[in-house]
Amino acid sequence: MATRPDVTTLLDSIDVQPNDLFARYLRDGLRGADLGPLLPPAGPPTAGVPTAPSVAVDLDCLFRVVMFLEALPGVGAKAGHLERRVRRQIALTAAHNALQAVIPNPLVGREREYAALLEYRTSVLATARDWVPSFILVGPGGVGKSALVSKFVSDQRRKPGAPPLIYLDFDRATLIDATPLDLTFEFTRQLGLAESALDQMLAEFRERSRSMLGGQENLNIDIGAGTSSAALRDLASLLSGWPRRTAAVTIVLDTFEEVAIRGVTPVRDVLQWVVELRNTVQLQQIHLVVCGRAVIPDAPHLPPDEVAAMFNVQYEWPLEDLVTDRAVELLTVLGVEPGLARRFPPLFGGNPLVLKLIHRFVTTNDPAEVEQLLEDGEKARRNAPSGEVGLRFVYQRILNRIKTPRVRALAYPGVVLRRVTPELILKVLVRTCPVPST
Repeated sequence: MATRPDVTTLLDSIDVQPNDLFARYLRDGLRGADLGPLLPPAGPPTAGVPTAPSVAVDLDCLFRVVMFLEALPGVGAKAGHLERRVRRQIALTAAHNALQAVIPNPLVGREREYAALLEYRTSVLATARDWVPSFILVGPGGVGKSALVSKFVSDQRRKPGAPPLIYLDFDRATLIDATPLDLTFEFTRQLGLAESALDQMLAEFRERSRSMLGGQENLNIDIGAGTSSAALRDLASLLSGWPRRTAAVTIVLDTFEEVAIRGVTPVRDVLQWVVELRNTVQLQQIHLVVCGRAVIPDAPHLPPDEVAAMFNVQYEWPLEDLVTDRAVELLTVLGVEPGLARRFPPLFGGNPLVLKLIHRFVTTNDPAEVEQLLEDGEKARRNAPSGEVGLRFVYQRILNRIKTPRVRALAYPGVVLRRVTPELILKVLVRTCPVPST
């Protein structure tokens, strides 16, 4: 197309505004220009962190242009290669941004826990046990579990030549009811991002595995289980020549309480899937990090030791509120005046989420309202532990954000829910408020 004089003349006559990146990419692509330099070079295998491009690029606009060019005669093959690179860069950027959104800057009061994670990641683990060894990180909501592991994951991925680190957050909609096959797909997707040399091969593996189900992944439990086993055997064959197969591969299971609350069977399924990665795929040095409010499920019909044995715990680290000095340090780092910062933790405790909300309250309210908050905290502290006062503050802040009376009526005192479904509203919440159910 670019060789036709009439097309070239037409493209040259188009006045593209400087901020219209879509039009610029499209014009250059129709001219036959190579859009590849807009992306960072593929380079050697990385740990899965996006490399900054040489110029500012809008990946969404570039992707739409590439998809359009791919359908044009004589351009498709070249654009198809570029499409894979753009998709990879979008995935890397999305994963990176998701971690950055919750990473504390700086990390305050969690140095020992962070060092313990690093030590565990580099340790050599025994492989003779039935279950894969794990590092358990537990603690109440808002204490900073996800912030800690997100910083750990991000830092490790930034290290040149770092072993792959797979991060599975069960608070994500795509993983809420994930089957072992779903977990395998996500594992290989992230492994491909971490190891660019494996990316295309693993993408083809996922397509091949999906085709075995005929597009009906939940058709039958037995069929799904058989496909999952076959997929792992296929994956073992694909990775047989991977140079880092015997090195440490870390898998982080975050927000694991979402699995544990569903009972012992889903927990066993996830942990057994990790065992199969070790045994079938022959990833002998899998380092498992399990993070959540509570990770061991209730199983009244099983001996507690049998349930705990599935985790094969090597380290268990309860994450607690920051001690007073570190809580004051966090408030100060966030921007609260040091003298004022020292007044909050004795009343509201050292939960990092509470402290961040206090910082936001201080910066968005006048001094009189801040003093009133401290006075209210003093009164509440006489009758309740500081942690309870802090949580009360959090809940009150949440309630104050609800401006519609009919919606506010759904708020049930003392209950905070991570995920509200229509069924939960109809069967539980609606009974406690005057909102009609029809």
